[in-house]
Amino acid sequence: MRDARTQAANNMVPEADVLLIVGARLSDRTTGNVKSFAPNAKIIHLDIDRSEIDKNVETVTRVVGDASLALRGLLYNVSKLRAGGDLGNQWGRRWLSSGIR
Repeated sequence: MRDARTQAANNMVPEADVLLIVGARLSDRTTGNVKSFAPNAKIIHLDIDRSEIDKNVETVTRVVGDASLALRGLLYNVSKLRAGGDLGNQWGRRWLSSGIR
């Protein structure tokens, strides 16, 4: 019997706008048909092993390093975005001028 949580996650992936993959291999066993895996998603892949990133699924952002340190850095920068500091203003201006919605 399949775990309902796993099934729910599998149902959400094709509809995702962004996927943050931390320390996971994206092999064909994980993704199924790689060509149809999260077709509309921007994929951010964080892994300590550089050879696993972009191996089977192309990413828009690659982070090579220890997951704990990288996630702390990510949370720090996201908190600055939410606080509307300089980083948030720079990001907001770039996003607005990019035309991407």
